[in-house]
Amino acid sequence: MSRSETRTPISPRRNDPIRVLHLRNASGYYGAERCIVSWIHTLSARGIAFHLAVYANPDPSTADFLGDARGAGAVVHELPRSHGRILTALGRIFRVVRSEKIDLIHAHENRSHVAGWLIGGLTATPVVGTVHGYVPTRGGSRRMDYLNQLFLRGRRLSALTVPSRQLAAEIGVDAHVMPNAVSARLAATPLAALSPPDTPTFGVVARLSREKGIRVFLDAVARLPDTWRFVILGEGPERAPLCSHPAASRVSWDGYRPDAIERMRAWTG
Repeated sequence: MSRSETRTPISPRRNDPIRVLHLRNASGYYGAERCIVSWIHTLSARGIAFHLAVYANPDPSTADFLGDARGAGAVVHELPRSHGRILTALGRIFRVVRSEKIDLIHAHENRSHVAGWLIGGLTATPVVGTVHGYVPTRGGSRRMDYLNQLFLRGRRLSALTVPSRQLAAEIGVDAHVMPNAVSARLAATPLAALSPPDTPTFGVVARLSREKGIRVFLDAVARLPDTWRFVILGEGPERAPLCSHPAASRVSWDGYRPDAIERMRAWTG
C-alpha cells in the first residue's frame, strides 16, 4: 500500500469534523487574509474545523487578522518568520498536521506553498494552493519564487486555484479559477457619510506595495475634478514614494483601518 493510501479518505459521512489547516505568510490584513477569515466563518458553521498557521509580522493589522480568525472559530498557530528558522516553522506545521489529524492543507502564496508541499508529502495529506495575486519578488525572496514556480508548474499540489484566467496564463499553470472575495456581512445600519453631501468619493483598500497599482490610481486622481474626494486605506512599503506623487496631496491617506469594508459603504466607488 502506498503512503497516500494509508490515510482515511475525507467523507461527509464521518462523525468527526473535516479538519483544514490554512497556511499563510501574513503581511497585514488585506484581501487574502479577509478571504481566509470569511471562509473560516462561513464553513465553521457547516461543521469544518479550522487551524491557521501563520508566518506573522508583529504589526497591528496582522494582530487584527489573527484575532478575527480566532473569533471566526480557527485555532491559530504563529510561526517564526525569519529565514534562519525555516526548519523550526516546518517542524511546528508537521506537529500540527499530525497531532490535530489534519485532513487538508490549504496553502496561500509562495512560502506557504513550499511548506505545504513538503509537509503534505511527509504526512500524505492533500494540499490545495491558492494564488491570490502574483508579482515576481526581488532580493533574497527570489529563491522562494523559483521553488514556487518549480512545483506549481510541476503540478505538485492536489489542486491550485487562482483569481483569474489571466493570472493562470501569466504564471503558466493550469488551475481552477476562484475570484478573490470577502464576506458581504456588513453593519446592519449604514455608517454616517464620511464626506460632505453631493461630494463624489472614490477609494482604494489595499496594501501599499508595487503590484497593487496605487500609482495608476494616483495618475487618475490627477485628471479628475478638484471637487471629488479620494481615500486610500492601507499601509505598506511603498507609502513614502507614493506620497511623493504630484496628486498625493488630493488623497486622504487614512492608513490601515480594521473597519475598512464598512467604511466603503460611504464611497461612491
